[in-house]
Amino acid sequence: MKTAFKHAYGAYSRLAWGYDESLPISKGKKNNFNGWGVSIIDSIDTMVLMGLNDEYNKAVEFAAALNITANSQDVHFFETVIRYLGGHLAAYHLKNDPIFLRQAEILANVLLPIFDTPSGLPGYAANTRGGRPAGRTSMYLAEVGSCQVEFKYLAHLTGDARYWKAADKVTQLMKKAQPNSAIKGLWGTNWDINNGEPSQNQFTIGALSDSAYEYLLKQYLLSGRTEKYLLDMYIKATDAMIENTLYLSPTRQMLYVTDVNVWNGGTPTPSGKLEHLSCFLPGLFALGADQLSAEELDEARRKRHRWAAEGLAYTCYAMYAENKHGLGPEDVTFKASDSRNWSKVLKEWEQTSAAKQSGAKPPGVGILAPLIKDSTKDRDYPSASQDYLLRPETIESVYLLYRTTKDQVWRERGWEMWQAVLRETRVENGFASAGNLQGGNIIHKDDQPSYFLAETLKYYYLLFYSSPNPWPLDKYVFNTEAHPLPVYQLRPWEKVKFGVGVEASK
Repeated sequence: MKTAFKHAYGAYSRLAWGYDESLPISKGKKNNFNGWGVSIIDSIDTMVLMGLNDEYNKAVEFAAALNITANSQDVHFFETVIRYLGGHLAAYHLKNDPIFLRQAEILANVLLPIFDTPSGLPGYAANTRGGRPAGRTSMYLAEVGSCQVEFKYLAHLTGDARYWKAADKVTQLMKKAQPNSAIKGLWGTNWDINNGEPSQNQFTIGALSDSAYEYLLKQYLLSGRTEKYLLDMYIKATDAMIENTLYLSPTRQMLYVTDVNVWNGGTPTPSGKLEHLSCFLPGLFALGADQLSAEELDEARRKRHRWAAEGLAYTCYAMYAENKHGLGPEDVTFKASDSRNWSKVLKEWEQTSAAKQSGAKPPGVGILAPLIKDSTKDRDYPSASQDYLLRPETIESVYLLYRTTKDQVWRERGWEMWQAVLRETRVENGFASAGNLQGGNIIHKDDQPSYFLAETLKYYYLLFYSSPNPWPLDKYVFNTEAHPLPVYQLRPWEKVKFGVGVEASK
């Protein structure tokens, strides 16, 4: 994986240094994330992990010279937070170079006006020269709910309560809306920044929502388990996920998560679509089941979370293993009308004698569907995307399943996935996203996203790290771009200054 990173990052450095991303097929470059060299900032902690000192030293010089306010431009809040702010903060923790903290503060101050909306929810974009938020008045859940890990850690580092309070306001609005949803515990994908409420009844754990759910648990763990209301929100959300969004495919009993709609107050209707983006979820279940104590997560829930993690992660792995090229498609669609709600199946199974046996596991987990590599007609998912976009979510979950179970099978599955990624996506000038997954030959796309350097290669490397885990799960939390931030304890004066504990009365 280190060789792969050097190949990918070396190609970027030759072709597109200082630009956001390189184009591996046309040998070009592009600015698609503010033009601040996102491939550099996004991958500094990967360089540190791999001991790539030359690359790191050059990246530090770039970061030190970066002037984000040199030009007036609107920058997308969500992507800027997770890639740039997260990247700078992780680099600061790992190397203690003050330039990273300084750049993080400059960036956060540019982004702060984005919270100046009638509700306090962030808008779509901030201007680097100041001013009110630009763009839409309707925001996606992931866009508003995925800033707290970064902003709160920055507040802890600097003592600046503005960062904490702005980010926490968002979570408080989510808390207020949680019991009033058409699916209690979950939130609709669209939010109105004027009234601070969800504006429709489509529910997904994938694109548009994913990291907002992830950040409930990660906020709680990162700040030393101080904010108890976040644990309550996480448990309510995961209860609702298991109750409403997990299904068993009709023939092979494969466990999958899908989006659902609620029409006119009716029952949730599943689409059957499983997104690659949703494959972060088994890792989240595994992390919570591993890290939360008996007082925080009761044993019945812990078992369900572990089962869900194992079954979902296997299905996400199977999306790779069953593809003729060994790559996981952007999405597949199961036969929703014939699928069964896993929660109902689970409740029925728990009443059987089989469930009472030691080590028993329920349908979708206990007996895993044999892989089908030669025929598509019997797979239970007749529709599959043609694209693999070098995404990290499945390997992220495979890594977390390995770390939390110590079962070597997850390393074996991860190695199988990696061999396909290396074989099918490595090109002369880096790595390229792939198309035509269902066809005879891969067609490479002119695209090497920064998250491939920041996340995908990092999780593969960590999965096979030979020494003790460099970033233990009880001491580090990864933001949604895989930037490692250290668990910290809020000091008494911080609790007062940030208003921690006040939420109980809100």
